Amino acid sequence: MKKNAEHVEPGLNLFSCSRQLERIADHATNIAEDVVYLVGGAIIRHHPEAIRD
Repeated sequence: MKKNAEHVEPGLNLFSCSRQLERIADHATNIAEDVVYLVGGAIIRHHPEAIRD
């Protein structure tokens, strides 16, 4: 940042984008867990090994 200040804003944008992608992935995981529960009645939150049953 000290060497090239023009890279600060794009770097912050990239960081923000990566955080938003992580949030999207968390939401997708929650949706998938809800679908598994609705279809099969299995609660797989906190128990990923339940998927194999």
